[in-house]
Amino acid sequence: MARWTSLLAFVLLYILCIPEGFADLASIEDPYVDIEQTVAPNGIRFIYAPAPSSKTFSIKIRVRAGTLAETRETAGVAHFLEHYLFTDSRLKNNSSYLELIKEQGGTGNGATSVLETIYYAKVPTGKAEWVGKMFGKMLFNRTFEQERVNQTRKPVLLEIGEPGILAYLWRTGFLKFIYPDFLRVPDFWRSEFGLEPIRTSNLVAEQSNTLSISAQDLKTFYDDYYHPGNITVYFAGKFDIESMKSIANKWFASAPASKGKTVVQTATAIRNAPFLRTTSTSGTPHISVGTKFWDTTLEDFIVIDVYVEYLAHRLMKEFRNRKGETYTARGIVTNVKNFGQAVVTLETPAAQYSENLRYIRNMIYEEAETGGLTEEQFNEAMKLYSIHYNLTDRDSATAMRLAENAERNNQVFGRTGSEFLVFRSLTFKDFTARLKKIFNPGHRFSVLLRPPLVWRYELAVILLIFIITALSYAKAKLTVPFEHNKVRLVRKLACPPLHIIEIFSLSLGAVLSQYLSFGIRYSFFKSNFIQSSVMLSDYLYILIQMAFFIVSCIIVLKMTVRKLIVCGDYLYIKSITYFAKRIPLAEIKSIELIYPWQVLFSIRYLRGLGFGQRFSYYDPLFLKPGLYMRFKDGSSGFFSVKDATVAFEEFKQYVQKEEVNLKIAA
Repeated sequence: MARWTSLLAFVLLYILCIPEGFADLASIEDPYVDIEQTVAPNGIRFIYAPAPSSKTFSIKIRVRAGTLAETRETAGVAHFLEHYLFTDSRLKNNSSYLELIKEQGGTGNGATSVLETIYYAKVPTGKAEWVGKMFGKMLFNRTFEQERVNQTRKPVLLEIGEPGILAYLWRTGFLKFIYPDFLRVPDFWRSEFGLEPIRTSNLVAEQSNTLSISAQDLKTFYDDYYHPGNITVYFAGKFDIESMKSIANKWFASAPASKGKTVVQTATAIRNAPFLRTTSTSGTPHISVGTKFWDTTLEDFIVIDVYVEYLAHRLMKEFRNRKGETYTARGIVTNVKNFGQAVVTLETPAAQYSENLRYIRNMIYEEAETGGLTEEQFNEAMKLYSIHYNLTDRDSATAMRLAENAERNNQVFGRTGSEFLVFRSLTFKDFTARLKKIFNPGHRFSVLLRPPLVWRYELAVILLIFIITALSYAKAKLTVPFEHNKVRLVRKLACPPLHIIEIFSLSLGAVLSQYLSFGIRYSFFKSNFIQSSVMLSDYLYILIQMAFFIVSCIIVLKMTVRKLIVCGDYLYIKSITYFAKRIPLAEIKSIELIYPWQVLFSIRYLRGLGFGQRFSYYDPLFLKPGLYMRFKDGSSGFFSVKDATVAFEEFKQYVQKEEVNLKIAA
C-alpha cells in the first residue's frame, strides 16, 4: 500500500510540475492518428482522412499542373482545361459535374494556381461514394471536342474578361518588345532562390490566347500533365474507408501509368544575405518583416509557424487592442519546397511607423535572433498553437486541412508520421535553438511601404519641380538662337499632325527610358544600403527614372524635324522640340529632288545618311519627292518638305548653281 501511495504522490507531483500549456497538450488527441496515405501502382497518391462525427464528405483532386507549366504560346490553357473537365458529352441534358453535385445537395468548384489545378466538392455523407465515382469519371478517359471547347470558351472569357487592346498588342509581340523579360527586376523568389518567374504569362496573355485555344491544345496539355504521377486525391469527412478504397482502386488506380511532364520549383541559387525592399506610399503604410529560410526539417517548420503566429497574436494585442494603431496583424509562412519566407505583416499609422517598426524588429531580435525567448513565452506560444490540433468540430473541412498537411509533410519533408506528435515533442531548449538558427540576422526579410517624409503629396511636388527644372535646363542648353529679322525662308515638313508625333515620340521615349534605366533599377534593388533609405530607394530612384524619360523623349523629339529655316547665312534644321542644328549655307554641296525609294535602294544615297535627323521623311506611302541635301563634310539629309518641287526652287538659290542637281523620277 505504501508503494502505491508513493507512486500516486509522484504522479501528482509530476502533473503539478508540468506547465499549464503542456498540461493541455497532454489531453489533446492526435488528430492525425487516423489519416492514411497510399500510393497506387500507377503513381496516384491517395490521402484518407476520416471524421466519423462529420455531417459532410469532401473530395479534392490536386493536379500538379498550373500556370507555370504554360509557355507564352499556351498561356491560359491550364485554366481553360479546368473549366472544360467539368463538362462532359457523356452527361445527359447538357449537364455538368457541378450541376450534378448541386442537385445532390453539395457544392463544388475548381481553381488554377501557379503550381497546380484543384477540383473539389463537398456533399452530404450519403453521397460520398457517388461523388468519388463522379470525380473519377470526370478526370479520366476524356475526349476533347472542338464544339464543346467553343462552348466552354465563353464562360472562361466572362471570368477573366474579354481581351482589350493590350491583349492584341501582346499577341503581336509588341508588348514583349516594349517590356521584355530581361528588363524585369527579379522578385523575391527569383532574387533569393533563383526560381523562374512564378508564371510565364499574365492576364493579358491569357485573355489573348483564350480566343484561339483549340481541342488539340487542351488534349496536349492534358496528356502531358494529367498523368497519374501528377495527381493526388484526398478523401475527408464521414465515409466508409474500405468502400472508398474500392472506389479509389476502380476509378483512379485503374488509369494506365504514363510518363508525362512535371513542374517542380527548386532553389537553384540561394542568396545568403538580407532581403530588403523599401518604397513610399500616400496611402496606408505597411510593415512586413521576418526571415527567409531553406533546408528546414518538419521540426523547423513547426517552430517557424508557432513563433510567427505567436508574434502576430501579441502584436494584435499591442497595436490594435491597446493602441488602436493597426487593423490586423497576420503571421504568414510560405513554404514552396523546403524554402520560403516567414513574416508578420500589419498596417500602421504614418506618425507611428518608425516607432512600430523598431518595436517589431526589437521583438524578433531579442526573442528569435539572439535566442532570448523565455520559457513562459514558449509555453504560451505552444498553448496558443495547440488549437490547430485540439479540434472540436471534426467536420470534413477540418479533416481535409489535416490531409493536405499530412501530404505536404510527406512530399516536402519526407515524413509520414503525425505532425502533432512532432509538435508535442518540442522542448524549450530545442525550440529556442531552432528559432535562433532560422532567424539568422543575415536572413532577414523586410518589405516596407513607408509613409512620406513630411507631407502626403511631397513626392508629386518634388517630381513636378524636377520636371520643370530639367525642361528649363534642356531648353537653355539645346535652344539655338537666331535673329528673327534675318529669316529668309521657312519650310515645314509634310508630317502627321503634331499631337500624333508627340504621342508617338513620348511613347518611344518611355520605351527607350526603360532600356536605359535597367542597370540603375537592377542595382538599386540589389543594394540593401540604398533600400534602407526611402530617400534613396524611392525618391532618388523615381527622379532618375524621370531623368531617363526626359532625356529619352528629348532624344526622340530632337530627331523629329519640323522645319527647315534659312536665317542669314545659315540653314537651321529645326526639330519639334528646342533643338535646332545650324549649318552654314556655304557647307551645302548640292540639293536634289528625288523620291524616298530612290534613297532607300541606292548605296550612293544611303552612304551619307546617318543616325539622327538625317532621314526625316514622314509620308507613309512614299509617293511624294523630298529634298536630298549633300554637305561638304560628307554627310547628307533627306527631308519630306511640303511642296518639295517649289521648295527645291526656293532652296537652290542659296547653293551655287553648278552644284545643284534636279532629279525627278518618271
